[in-house]
Amino acid sequence: MSSISSIPSSRQSFSSSCSSAISIIYLFLISSAFASNHEASLLFSWLHTSSSSSSSSSSPPSYLSNWNILDSNPCNWSSITCSPKGFVTEITIQSIPLQLPIPSNLSSFQSLKKLVISGANLTGTIPSDIGDCTELQVIDLSSNSLVGSIPSSIRKLENLQDLILNSNQLTGKIPVELSTCIGLKNLVVFDNQLSGTIPPELGKMAGLEVLRAGGNKNIVGRIPDELGGCTNLTVLGLADTQVSGSLPASLGKLSKLQTLSNTPHDLREIPAEIGNCSELVNLFLYENSLSGSIPPELGKLKKLEQLLLWQNSLVGPLDLSHNSLTGSIPPGLFQLQNLTKILLISNDISGSIPPEIGNCSSLVRLRLGNNRITGGIPRGIGNLRSLNFLDLSGNRLSGSVPDEIGSCTELQMIDLSNNTLEGPLPNALSSLSGLQVLDVSLIMSRNSFSGLIPSSLGPMFEFTIA
Repeated sequence: MSSISSIPSSRQSFSSSCSSAISIIYLFLISSAFASNHEASLLFSWLHTSSSSSSSSSSPPSYLSNWNILDSNPCNWSSITCSPKGFVTEITIQSIPLQLPIPSNLSSFQSLKKLVISGANLTGTIPSDIGDCTELQVIDLSSNSLVGSIPSSIRKLENLQDLILNSNQLTGKIPVELSTCIGLKNLVVFDNQLSGTIPPELGKMAGLEVLRAGGNKNIVGRIPDELGGCTNLTVLGLADTQVSGSLPASLGKLSKLQTLSNTPHDLREIPAEIGNCSELVNLFLYENSLSGSIPPELGKLKKLEQLLLWQNSLVGPLDLSHNSLTGSIPPGLFQLQNLTKILLISNDISGSIPPEIGNCSSLVRLRLGNNRITGGIPRGIGNLRSLNFLDLSGNRLSGSVPDEIGSCTELQMIDLSNNTLEGPLPNALSSLSGLQVLDVSLIMSRNSFSGLIPSSLGPMFEFTIA
Protein backbone atom coordinates (compact mmCIF):
# COMPACT_ATOMS: atom_id res chain seq x y z
CA MET A 1 0.00 0.00 0.00
CA SER A 2 2.78 2.31 0.81
CA SER A 3 4.34 1.87 -2.65
CA ILE A 4 1.04 2.51 -4.37
CA SER A 5 0.31 5.62 -2.35
CA SER A 6 3.69 7.05 -3.20
CA ILE A 7 2.90 7.21 -6.94
CA PRO A 8 0.64 10.33 -6.77
CA SER A 9 3.23 12.01 -4.63
CA SER A 10 5.88 11.39 -7.28
CA ARG A 11 3.60 12.72 -9.99
CA GLN A 12 2.91 15.86 -7.95
CA SER A 13 6.62 16.38 -7.46
CA PHE A 14 7.27 15.99 -11.17
CA SER A 15 4.42 18.39 -12.03
CA SER A 16 5.72 20.94 -9.58
CA SER A 17 9.19 20.65 -11.03
CA CYS A 18 7.83 21.19 -14.56
CA SER A 19 5.88 24.28 -13.44
CA SER A 20 8.97 25.71 -11.81
CA ALA A 21 11.00 25.04 -14.93
CA ILE A 22 8.38 26.72 -17.14
CA SER A 23 8.27 29.73 -14.81
CA ILE A 24 12.04 29.99 -14.90
CA ILE A 25 12.05 29.79 -18.70
CA TYR A 26 9.28 32.48 -18.91
CA LEU A 27 11.16 34.74 -16.53
CA PHE A 28 14.30 34.17 -18.54
CA LEU A 29 12.51 35.16 -21.74
CA ILE A 30 11.12 38.31 -20.12
CA SER A 31 14.52 39.16 -18.64
CA SER A 32 16.11 38.66 -22.04
CA ALA A 33 13.52 40.90 -23.68
CA PHE A 34 14.00 43.54 -21.03
CA ALA A 35 17.75 43.38 -21.44
CA SER A 36 17.54 43.62 -25.24
CA ASN A 37 15.57 46.87 -25.14
CA HIS A 38 15.22 48.85 -21.97
CA GLU A 39 12.79 51.22 -23.68
CA ALA A 40 10.36 48.37 -24.35
CA SER A 41 10.42 47.33 -20.72
CA LEU A 42 9.72 50.88 -19.58
CA LEU A 43 6.77 51.30 -21.94
CA PHE A 44 5.34 47.89 -21.12
CA SER A 45 5.66 48.47 -17.37
CA TRP A 46 4.10 51.92 -17.70
CA LEU A 47 1.06 50.63 -19.55
CA HIS A 48 0.45 47.57 -17.39
CA THR A 49 1.16 49.14 -14.04
CA SER A 50 -1.42 51.77 -14.83
CA SER A 51 -4.04 49.27 -15.91
CA SER A 52 -3.61 47.18 -12.80
CA SER A 53 -4.13 50.20 -10.59
CA SER A 54 -7.02 51.64 -12.61
CA SER A 55 -10.45 51.17 -11.16
CA SER A 56 -12.14 51.65 -14.52
CA SER A 57 -10.21 49.06 -16.50
CA SER A 58 -8.59 45.69 -15.84
CA SER A 59 -6.49 45.61 -19.00
CA PRO A 60 -4.85 48.08 -21.38
CA PRO A 61 -6.94 49.51 -24.23
CA SER A 62 -7.37 47.08 -27.11
CA TYR A 63 -5.65 49.53 -29.44
CA LEU A 64 -2.42 48.89 -27.52
CA SER A 65 -2.92 45.13 -27.15
CA ASN A 66 0.05 44.38 -29.39
CA TRP A 67 2.47 45.78 -26.83
CA ASN A 68 4.20 42.47 -26.15
CA ILE A 69 7.12 42.33 -23.74
CA LEU A 70 8.53 39.30 -25.53
CA ASP A 71 9.23 41.42 -28.63
CA SER A 72 12.88 42.31 -29.08
CA ASN A 73 11.93 45.97 -29.42
CA PRO A 74 8.73 48.07 -29.50
CA CYS A 75 9.12 49.19 -33.10
CA ASN A 76 6.05 47.30 -34.31
CA TRP A 77 3.87 48.37 -31.42
CA SER A 78 0.87 50.63 -32.05
CA SER A 79 1.63 54.34 -31.52
CA ILE A 80 5.41 53.74 -31.46
CA THR A 81 7.92 54.77 -34.12
CA CYS A 82 11.59 53.80 -34.00
CA SER A 83 14.85 54.80 -35.60
CA PRO A 84 16.70 52.38 -37.93
CA LYS A 85 18.72 51.28 -34.90
CA GLY A 86 15.58 50.30 -33.00
CA PHE A 87 15.32 53.20 -30.56
CA VAL A 88 12.01 54.94 -29.89
CA THR A 89 11.71 58.26 -31.72
CA GLU A 90 7.95 58.88 -31.47
CA ILE A 91 5.20 58.08 -28.99
CA THR A 92 1.82 59.11 -30.41
CA ILE A 93 -1.28 58.21 -28.38
CA GLN A 94 -4.41 60.26 -28.98
CA SER A 95 -7.99 60.03 -27.69
CA ILE A 96 -7.43 56.78 -25.79
CA PRO A 97 -8.55 56.92 -22.11
CA LEU A 98 -5.45 55.65 -20.31
CA GLN A 99 -5.94 57.32 -16.92
CA LEU A 100 -2.30 57.14 -15.86
CA PRO A 101 0.61 59.48 -15.25
CA ILE A 102 3.19 60.45 -17.83
CA PRO A 103 5.77 57.65 -18.32
CA SER A 104 8.51 57.75 -15.71
CA ASN A 105 12.20 57.77 -16.57
CA LEU A 106 11.63 59.79 -19.73
CA SER A 107 15.35 60.52 -19.71
CA SER A 108 15.89 56.90 -20.83
CA PHE A 109 14.39 57.76 -24.23
CA GLN A 110 17.42 59.54 -25.61
CA SER A 111 16.28 59.35 -29.25
CA LEU A 112 12.73 60.55 -28.58
CA LYS A 113 11.75 63.39 -30.91
CA LYS A 114 7.98 63.41 -30.61
CA LEU A 115 5.92 62.87 -27.46
CA VAL A 116 2.20 63.12 -28.15
CA ILE A 117 -0.21 61.80 -25.51
CA SER A 118 -3.35 63.90 -25.87
CA GLY A 119 -6.95 63.36 -24.89
CA ALA A 120 -5.84 60.39 -22.77
CA ASN A 121 -6.84 61.61 -19.30
CA LEU A 122 -3.24 61.70 -18.14
CA THR A 123 -2.91 62.55 -14.46
CA GLY A 124 -0.16 63.81 -12.20
CA THR A 125 2.55 66.30 -13.12
CA ILE A 126 4.94 66.83 -15.98
CA PRO A 127 8.20 65.22 -14.79
CA SER A 128 11.25 67.44 -14.67
CA ASP A 129 13.41 64.86 -16.44
CA ILE A 130 11.53 65.64 -19.63
CA GLY A 131 14.25 68.23 -20.10
CA ASP A 132 16.78 65.42 -20.47
CA CYS A 133 15.13 64.16 -23.67
CA THR A 134 17.37 66.50 -25.59
CA GLU A 135 16.20 65.35 -29.03
CA LEU A 136 12.56 66.31 -28.40
CA GLN A 137 10.99 68.46 -31.10
CA VAL A 138 7.30 68.04 -30.26
CA ILE A 139 5.59 67.81 -26.88
CA ASP A 140 1.80 67.55 -27.03
CA LEU A 141 0.14 66.68 -23.73
CA SER A 142 -3.07 68.58 -24.42
CA SER A 143 -6.58 67.75 -23.22
CA ASN A 144 -5.62 65.74 -20.16
CA SER A 145 -5.89 66.20 -16.38
CA LEU A 146 -2.32 67.25 -15.66
CA VAL A 147 -1.62 69.41 -12.62
CA GLY A 148 1.39 71.24 -11.25
CA SER A 149 3.65 73.65 -13.08
CA ILE A 150 5.40 73.66 -16.42
CA PRO A 151 8.92 72.44 -15.52
CA SER A 152 11.67 74.96 -16.16
CA SER A 153 13.89 72.07 -17.29
CA ILE A 154 12.22 72.38 -20.69
CA ARG A 155 14.75 75.15 -21.27
CA LYS A 156 17.30 72.43 -22.13
CA LEU A 157 15.31 71.32 -25.18
CA GLU A 158 17.10 73.31 -27.85
CA ASN A 159 15.40 71.37 -30.64
CA LEU A 160 11.86 71.89 -29.33
CA GLN A 161 9.46 73.31 -31.92
CA ASP A 162 5.99 72.61 -30.48
CA LEU A 163 4.98 72.83 -26.82
CA ILE A 164 1.27 72.08 -26.65
CA LEU A 165 -0.15 71.84 -23.12
CA ASN A 166 -3.62 73.32 -23.50
CA SER A 167 -6.75 72.10 -21.74
CA ASN A 168 -5.22 70.76 -18.53
CA GLN A 169 -5.17 72.02 -14.94
CA LEU A 170 -1.62 73.38 -14.92
CA THR A 171 -0.78 76.11 -12.43
CA GLY A 172 2.12 78.48 -11.81
CA LYS A 173 3.66 80.86 -14.30
CA ILE A 174 4.69 80.59 -17.91
CA PRO A 175 8.39 79.81 -17.38
CA VAL A 176 10.76 82.60 -18.33
CA GLU A 177 13.23 79.87 -19.23
CA LEU A 178 11.21 78.98 -22.33
CA SER A 179 12.93 81.89 -24.05
CA THR A 180 16.04 79.73 -24.38
CA CYS A 181 14.14 77.32 -26.65
CA ILE A 182 15.18 79.31 -29.67
CA GLY A 183 13.58 76.89 -32.13
CA LEU A 184 10.12 77.02 -30.54
CA LYS A 185 7.39 77.79 -33.07
CA ASN A 186 4.15 76.94 -31.24
CA LEU A 187 3.56 77.73 -27.57
CA VAL A 188 0.00 76.64 -26.77
CA VAL A 189 -1.04 76.73 -23.10
CA PHE A 190 -4.63 77.98 -23.23
CA ASP A 191 -7.39 76.76 -20.89
CA ASN A 192 -5.29 76.00 -17.82
CA GLN A 193 -4.98 77.71 -14.44
CA LEU A 194 -1.75 79.57 -15.09
CA SER A 195 -1.04 82.87 -13.36
CA GLY A 196 1.50 85.68 -13.41
CA THR A 197 2.37 87.82 -16.41
CA ILE A 198 3.36 87.18 -20.01
CA PRO A 199 7.17 86.96 -19.77
CA PRO A 200 8.82 89.79 -21.73
CA GLU A 201 11.64 87.35 -22.44
CA LEU A 202 9.39 85.59 -24.95
CA GLY A 203 10.16 88.50 -27.25
CA LYS A 204 13.58 86.94 -27.84
CA MET A 205 11.93 84.03 -29.68
CA ALA A 206 12.07 85.40 -33.18
CA GLY A 207 10.89 82.08 -34.62
CA LEU A 208 7.72 81.88 -32.52
CA GLU A 209 4.66 81.59 -34.77
CA VAL A 210 1.79 80.83 -32.38
CA LEU A 211 1.31 82.06 -28.80
CA ARG A 212 -2.00 81.03 -27.27
CA ALA A 213 -2.41 81.60 -23.54
CA GLY A 214 -6.12 82.47 -23.34
CA GLY A 215 -8.47 80.93 -20.83
CA ASN A 216 -6.00 81.39 -17.97
CA LYS A 217 -8.05 83.74 -15.85
CA ASN A 218 -5.20 84.60 -13.47
CA ILE A 219 -2.73 85.85 -16.07
CA VAL A 220 -2.39 89.58 -15.42
CA GLY A 221 -0.36 92.62 -16.40
CA ARG A 222 0.21 94.20 -19.75
CA ILE A 223 1.10 92.76 -23.10
CA PRO A 224 4.89 93.27 -23.08
CA ASP A 225 6.37 95.57 -25.70
CA GLU A 226 9.00 92.92 -26.30
CA LEU A 227 6.51 90.69 -28.13
CA GLY A 228 7.12 92.93 -31.11
CA GLY A 229 10.36 90.98 -31.47
CA CYS A 230 8.44 87.81 -32.37
CA THR A 231 8.50 88.81 -36.00
CA ASN A 232 7.19 85.46 -37.28
CA LEU A 233 4.13 85.47 -35.03
CA THR A 234 0.89 84.61 -36.85
CA VAL A 235 -1.45 84.04 -33.87
CA LEU A 236 -1.54 85.96 -30.59
CA GLY A 237 -4.36 84.70 -28.39
CA LEU A 238 -4.85 86.11 -24.90
CA ALA A 239 -8.64 85.92 -24.66
CA ASP A 240 -10.31 85.42 -21.29
CA THR A 241 -7.38 86.52 -19.13
CA GLN A 242 -6.85 89.63 -17.00
CA VAL A 243 -4.36 91.29 -19.28
CA SER A 244 -4.97 95.06 -19.24
CA GLY A 245 -3.64 98.36 -20.53
CA SER A 246 -3.16 99.35 -24.13
CA LEU A 247 -2.08 97.20 -27.02
CA PRO A 248 1.62 98.01 -27.44
CA ALA A 249 2.54 99.89 -30.58
CA SER A 250 5.32 97.35 -31.11
CA LEU A 251 2.70 94.85 -32.31
CA GLY A 252 2.77 96.82 -35.53
CA LYS A 253 6.08 95.08 -36.26
CA LEU A 254 4.27 91.75 -36.59
CA SER A 255 3.86 91.85 -40.34
CA LYS A 256 2.87 88.15 -40.45
CA LEU A 257 0.19 88.35 -37.75
CA GLN A 258 -3.10 86.85 -38.91
CA THR A 259 -5.15 86.59 -35.69
CA LEU A 260 -5.12 88.89 -32.68
CA SER A 261 -7.55 87.91 -29.94
CA ASN A 262 -7.62 89.80 -26.66
CA THR A 263 -11.10 89.44 -25.16
CA PRO A 264 -12.47 90.18 -22.69
CA HIS A 265 -9.79 92.37 -21.16
CA ASP A 266 -9.33 95.84 -19.81
CA LEU A 267 -7.57 97.06 -22.94
CA ARG A 268 -7.79 100.81 -23.39
CA GLU A 269 -6.59 101.80 -26.85
CA ILE A 270 -6.01 100.49 -30.37
CA PRO A 271 -2.67 101.81 -31.62
CA ALA A 272 -2.48 103.11 -35.16
CA GLU A 273 0.49 100.80 -35.74
CA ILE A 274 -1.89 97.82 -35.92
CA GLY A 275 -2.55 99.01 -39.45
CA ASN A 276 0.94 97.74 -40.34
CA CYS A 277 -0.08 94.12 -39.66
CA SER A 278 -0.79 93.62 -43.33
CA GLU A 279 -1.64 89.90 -43.03
CA LEU A 280 -4.25 90.40 -40.30
CA VAL A 281 -7.43 88.44 -40.97
CA ASN A 282 -9.08 88.30 -37.52
CA LEU A 283 -9.07 91.14 -35.00
CA PHE A 284 -11.04 90.27 -31.86
CA LEU A 285 -11.09 93.07 -29.28
CA TYR A 286 -14.68 92.93 -28.04
CA GLU A 287 -15.71 93.32 -24.39
CA ASN A 288 -12.83 95.58 -23.43
CA SER A 289 -12.54 99.15 -22.22
CA LEU A 290 -11.43 100.57 -25.54
CA SER A 291 -12.22 104.24 -25.92
CA GLY A 292 -11.56 107.02 -28.37
CA SER A 293 -11.89 106.60 -32.10
CA ILE A 294 -10.99 103.64 -34.28
CA PRO A 295 -7.72 104.53 -36.02
CA PRO A 296 -8.19 105.07 -39.76
CA GLU A 297 -5.00 103.03 -40.29
CA LEU A 298 -7.16 99.92 -39.93
CA GLY A 299 -8.19 100.69 -43.47
CA LYS A 300 -4.77 99.39 -44.55
CA LEU A 301 -5.74 95.88 -43.44
CA LYS A 302 -6.79 94.64 -46.83
CA LYS A 303 -7.05 90.99 -45.73
CA LEU A 304 -9.20 91.70 -42.68
CA GLU A 305 -12.28 89.47 -42.59
CA GLN A 306 -13.44 89.60 -38.97
CA LEU A 307 -13.39 92.79 -36.90
CA LEU A 308 -15.14 92.26 -33.56
CA LEU A 309 -15.19 95.36 -31.36
CA TRP A 310 -18.54 95.25 -29.57
CA GLN A 311 -19.07 96.24 -25.93
CA ASN A 312 -16.40 98.93 -25.84
CA SER A 313 -16.58 102.70 -25.49
CA LEU A 314 -15.34 103.55 -28.95
CA VAL A 315 -16.62 106.77 -30.47
CA GLY A 316 -16.25 108.68 -33.68
CA PRO A 317 -16.06 107.28 -37.21
CA LEU A 318 -14.99 103.98 -38.68
CA ASP A 319 -13.70 104.77 -42.15
CA LEU A 320 -12.36 101.81 -44.12
CA SER A 321 -13.41 103.13 -47.52
CA HIS A 322 -11.57 102.54 -50.79
CA ASN A 323 -9.77 99.36 -49.77
CA SER A 324 -10.07 95.77 -50.92
CA LEU A 325 -12.01 94.42 -47.96
CA THR A 326 -13.79 91.16 -48.70
CA GLY A 327 -16.23 88.91 -46.88
CA SER A 328 -19.39 89.98 -45.11
CA ILE A 329 -19.96 92.78 -42.62
CA PRO A 330 -19.42 91.35 -39.11
CA PRO A 331 -22.62 91.65 -37.01
CA GLY A 332 -20.55 92.66 -33.99
CA LEU A 333 -19.62 95.88 -35.73
CA PHE A 334 -23.12 97.19 -35.04
CA GLN A 335 -22.78 96.57 -31.31
CA LEU A 336 -20.65 99.71 -31.08
CA GLN A 337 -23.37 101.96 -29.70
CA ASN A 338 -21.17 105.07 -29.58
CA LEU A 339 -19.97 104.85 -33.16
CA THR A 340 -21.15 107.81 -35.24
CA LYS A 341 -20.00 106.86 -38.74
CA ILE A 342 -19.48 103.61 -40.62
CA LEU A 343 -17.89 104.27 -43.99
CA LEU A 344 -17.10 101.18 -46.06
CA ILE A 345 -17.40 102.71 -49.50
CA SER A 346 -15.79 101.06 -52.55
CA ASN A 347 -14.59 97.73 -51.22
CA ASP A 348 -15.43 94.18 -52.25
CA ILE A 349 -17.79 93.41 -49.36
CA SER A 350 -20.42 90.74 -49.96
CA GLY A 351 -23.13 89.05 -47.93
CA SER A 352 -26.11 90.86 -46.45
CA ILE A 353 -26.53 93.81 -44.10
CA PRO A 354 -26.76 92.25 -40.61
CA PRO A 355 -30.09 92.72 -38.82
CA GLU A 356 -28.08 93.91 -35.80
CA ILE A 357 -27.63 97.22 -37.61
CA GLY A 358 -30.33 98.73 -35.39
CA ASN A 359 -28.11 98.39 -32.30
CA CYS A 360 -25.70 101.09 -33.51
CA SER A 361 -27.92 103.77 -32.01
CA SER A 362 -25.52 106.73 -32.31
CA LEU A 363 -24.93 106.27 -36.01
CA VAL A 364 -25.13 109.49 -38.04
CA ARG A 365 -23.70 108.28 -41.34
CA LEU A 366 -23.90 104.80 -42.88
CA ARG A 367 -22.19 104.53 -46.24
CA LEU A 368 -21.86 101.09 -47.78
CA GLY A 369 -21.89 102.15 -51.43
CA ASN A 370 -20.12 100.36 -54.27
CA ASN A 371 -19.75 96.87 -52.85
CA ARG A 372 -21.41 93.52 -53.63
CA ILE A 373 -23.90 93.46 -50.76
CA THR A 374 -27.00 91.34 -51.35
CA GLY A 375 -30.31 90.67 -49.59
CA GLY A 376 -32.79 93.22 -48.35
CA ILE A 377 -32.61 96.39 -46.32
CA PRO A 378 -33.17 95.17 -42.74
CA ARG A 379 -36.13 96.55 -40.81
CA GLY A 380 -33.81 97.30 -37.89
CA ILE A 381 -32.58 100.33 -39.77
CA GLY A 382 -35.59 102.14 -38.33
CA ASN A 383 -33.84 102.19 -34.93
CA LEU A 384 -31.17 104.57 -36.23
CA ARG A 385 -32.94 107.68 -35.06
CA SER A 386 -29.85 109.91 -35.44
CA LEU A 387 -29.03 108.82 -38.98
CA ASN A 388 -28.85 111.69 -41.48
CA PHE A 389 -26.97 110.10 -44.40
CA LEU A 390 -27.77 106.64 -45.78
CA ASP A 391 -25.81 105.46 -48.81
CA LEU A 392 -26.49 101.90 -50.00
CA SER A 393 -25.91 102.61 -53.69
CA GLY A 394 -24.08 100.41 -56.14
CA ASN A 395 -24.83 97.08 -54.51
CA ARG A 396 -27.09 94.12 -55.26
CA LEU A 397 -29.82 94.81 -52.72
CA SER A 398 -33.22 93.36 -53.54
CA GLY A 399 -36.75 93.44 -52.17
CA SER A 400 -38.63 96.52 -51.08
CA VAL A 401 -37.65 99.53 -49.01
CA PRO A 402 -38.97 98.84 -45.48
CA ASP A 403 -41.57 101.14 -43.93
CA GLU A 404 -39.34 101.43 -40.85
CA ILE A 405 -37.07 103.81 -42.72
CA GLY A 406 -39.65 106.49 -41.90
CA SER A 407 -38.53 106.29 -38.23
CA CYS A 408 -35.13 107.71 -39.17
CA THR A 409 -36.49 111.22 -38.69
CA GLU A 410 -33.10 112.95 -39.04
CA LEU A 411 -32.45 111.64 -42.55
CA GLN A 412 -31.37 114.31 -45.04
CA MET A 413 -29.97 112.14 -47.80
CA ILE A 414 -30.88 108.65 -49.05
CA ASP A 415 -29.03 107.02 -51.95
CA LEU A 416 -30.43 103.66 -53.06
CA SER A 417 -29.38 103.92 -56.70
CA ASN A 418 -28.02 101.03 -58.73
CA ASN A 419 -29.47 98.11 -56.82
CA THR A 420 -32.23 95.65 -57.72
CA LEU A 421 -34.87 97.03 -55.37
CA GLU A 422 -38.52 96.86 -56.37
CA GLY A 423 -42.05 97.61 -55.26
CA PRO A 424 -43.47 100.96 -54.17
CA LEU A 425 -41.58 103.54 -52.15
CA PRO A 426 -43.03 103.50 -48.62
CA ASN A 427 -45.44 106.27 -47.65
CA ALA A 428 -43.43 106.55 -44.44
CA LEU A 429 -40.92 108.63 -46.39
CA SER A 430 -43.45 111.45 -46.09
CA SER A 431 -42.56 111.82 -42.42
CA LEU A 432 -38.94 112.69 -43.21
CA SER A 433 -39.38 116.45 -43.08
CA GLY A 434 -35.66 117.15 -43.37
CA LEU A 435 -35.06 114.94 -46.40
CA GLN A 436 -33.17 116.88 -49.09
CA VAL A 437 -31.96 114.16 -51.48
CA LEU A 438 -33.61 110.88 -52.41
CA ASP A 439 -31.68 109.11 -55.16
CA VAL A 440 -33.37 105.98 -56.48
CA SER A 441 -32.02 106.56 -60.01
CA LEU A 442 -35.10 106.39 -62.15
CA ILE A 443 -32.88 106.57 -65.20
CA MET A 444 -30.20 103.99 -66.07
CA SER A 445 -30.89 102.02 -62.92
CA ARG A 446 -31.29 98.35 -62.01
CA ASN A 447 -34.02 99.25 -59.53
CA SER A 448 -37.59 98.50 -60.51
CA PHE A 449 -39.77 100.69 -58.33
CA SER A 450 -43.45 101.08 -59.11
CA GLY A 451 -46.45 102.91 -57.77
CA LEU A 452 -46.90 106.48 -56.60
CA ILE A 453 -44.26 108.76 -55.20
CA PRO A 454 -45.37 109.92 -51.73
CA SER A 455 -47.10 113.28 -52.09
CA SER A 456 -44.74 115.09 -49.78
CA LEU A 457 -41.84 114.28 -52.13
CA GLY A 458 -43.28 115.98 -55.19
CA PRO A 459 -46.08 115.76 -57.79
CA MET A 460 -47.97 112.50 -57.74
CA PHE A 461 -47.31 110.26 -60.74
CA GLU A 462 -46.87 106.62 -61.48
CA PHE A 463 -43.57 105.21 -62.71
CA THR A 464 -42.01 101.86 -63.53
CA ILE A 465 -38.36 101.54 -64.49
CA ALA A 466 -37.44 98.03 -65.66
